[in-house]
Parts: sequence; structure tokens; C-alpha cells
Amino acid sequence: MRKLVKEILRKFGVEIRPYRPNVHEKMVSLEPETKRHGNVLLSYHIQPFLLCPGEPVPNSHTSQWRCLQIARTFADLGYSVDVIDSHNHVFQPKKPYALFVGHRINFDRIAGLLNHDCIKIAHLDTAHWIYNNYATYQRKFELQQRRGITIKGSDRIVEQTLALEHADYVTVCGNDFNVTTLRYSGKPIYKLPQTPATVYPWPEDKEFNNCRANFLWFGSHAFVHKGLDLVLEAFPNAGLPSVCVWSTEKGRRVHRGLL
Repeated sequence: MRKLVKEILRKFGVEIRPYRPNVHEKMVSLEPETKRHGNVLLSYHIQPFLLCPGEPVPNSHTSQWRCLQIARTFADLGYSVDVIDSHNHVFQPKKPYALFVGHRINFDRIAGLLNHDCIKIAHLDTAHWIYNNYATYQRKFELQQRRGITIKGSDRIVEQTLALEHADYVTVCGNDFNVTTLRYSGKPIYKLPQTPATVYPWPEDKEFNNCRANFLWFGSHAFVHKGLDLVLEAFPNAGLPSVCVWSTEKGRRVHRGLL
């Protein structure tokens, strides 16, 4: 019967296939050794919780480890923790949560689905999106007026969100300036220490005199947003040598050339 139905539907251009949720639609649950409190919902990265035994946590961004540690901390405190990806647009809560900790992406949608007494904590890793996007276009405009060219792509445009408006508390990865772009909300804001993915020992025997005139720019995307154009203009004006530019793509270091 099933085969007949498939054949009939195929004649009308309809094909039935089994539904396989993508990684962003998965949920992982962590249970504490001794449950002393309620449930916590964490919306951030799901990938660190899907690793095989012994597989290292990706070091492409510090947020991978940070997300894993947030979940472990709540589990150690006696909470049951449900972890979803911040890009999960199909999640529907099936239980009450004592706390919701979420990245800015998709925060307001999920917050509106939770029980009214759930404490909602927004984890904001940038300046407010309005300021961020304004600054991005402002810097590209200044480059256009200064050099007579228009740069496409590599924009660091942050998604529009009302996470701040739906949060009870806010945690921030950044400096005091980032905090000033969020203070209009009147919400309690807490700065978190940075969590480097890799720590390198200080080279005690480094010969600084031999490398004092060599410079390296190491960054990801959005060069103009981060000010690389200003750095490159400062070098010839100051009689300095060229700069070797590298960027990172999906955790890989990519050589961009000598500028």
C-alpha cells in the first residue's frame, strides 16, 4: 500500500522522504549526579555536545568551550540542563525551566514560549546590534570617501534581535564600551572574563630587536570593521615595512598575502 501511494504521489511531482532533523534541531540533556534544583535551558552551540568520546572541543572560537562549561557548571550545581543550538527555530519547550540562558540569536522567540517564572539570561557577545551595524557601514563609508572605492562583502552585520528587551539579566563578553551600548535597557549587566581557546607560553628567549620591524595581522572576517584599512594606511605613512595578513576560516589559518 505504501509503495502504491508513493507511486501515485510521484506522478503529481510529490516525493515522500523520511524526515531527518539537521544538527541545529537536536537537543542534548545533561543530568546532574544529584538533582537539587530544577531545569535549565541553554541555547548556544550544540556541536560541543555531539562530539565522540575523546574528540577535542573545537578551538575555532572560544564560544565552543564557553558553552560547554556553562552547561557543566549548572549540572554541577544540581540542575538538569537541556542544550539546543541558538539556530534551532523549531524548538518547543515541553517542561518548565527555572532558568533560560541564551545567545542573542533566537532569544526573543524562545523566551516568549517559556513559563512566566523562568529567569531569562541573555548572553550578548557583541555591542548592541544597532550600534554594531551602524559602525560597520560608517567605516565602509569612510573608506569609500577616503580611497574612492566601495568594498563588498565581509560585513560584520549582527542579526536584529530583541534579546535585551526579553531578558531579566545580561552577561557580556567585551569591555566597558560594549556595556554602554546596552545600558539603555536598565537591565542588570555582568561582564564575563574572556576564555581563550589556546594559551601559549611566553617566549622568554625571544629576540625582540630582531623582530621589532615585523608585524602580523591575524583576524577573521570583516577587515574594515576591525580597522585593517587604517593599519595598512598607517604603515607607509610611518615608513614602516609591509604587513603579512592572515585570516581564519572555519578554524583554518588562511594566508591573504603581503600588503
